[in-house]
Amino acid sequence: MIDATNGWALTANAVLRTTDGGSHWTNITPPHTSFSQGSVADFHSASLAWVATGQTNAATVLILRTTDGGQTWQQSMVQASFVRQMTFIDAQHGWILSGKENAAGAAAETVSVFRTTDGGQTWQSISIALFADATPPGHLHPRFSRQLMAFFPSSLLIS
Repeated sequence: MIDATNGWALTANAVLRTTDGGSHWTNITPPHTSFSQGSVADFHSASLAWVATGQTNAATVLILRTTDGGQTWQQSMVQASFVRQMTFIDAQHGWILSGKENAAGAAAETVSVFRTTDGGQTWQSISIALFADATPPGHLHPRFSRQLMAFFPSSLLIS
């Protein structure tokens, strides 16, 4: 719940919203949208939310954004297999931690970090850790300039 009356929920099939403290829920899923296992959401306020879901081609992730409580949705894409986590610190600045399925038996997972500074309209890859490199657990080799540097909440640490 965002506050005492407004809240959101992401189910396996829908995005739901309540404006009466959870007594009633409205399906506000964008038309012709289906969710994959592992879809994630960041519900920022009563009107602002993002949802990310992998596509059936397994090469892109669909990012959905609403600024009006789900009445309308904008779309963007990220070149990734699936999203592990999506976090926004305000209406413009957010990050996605994405994964890529590796060969069976691989010891680790290939991960990427994407950043947006325009509310999710565009995304930029800022770091990649390949499963075959010598990256120690909990560390990514950053590939970004000083002005793009950002700090992640401890929940984004990779172990």
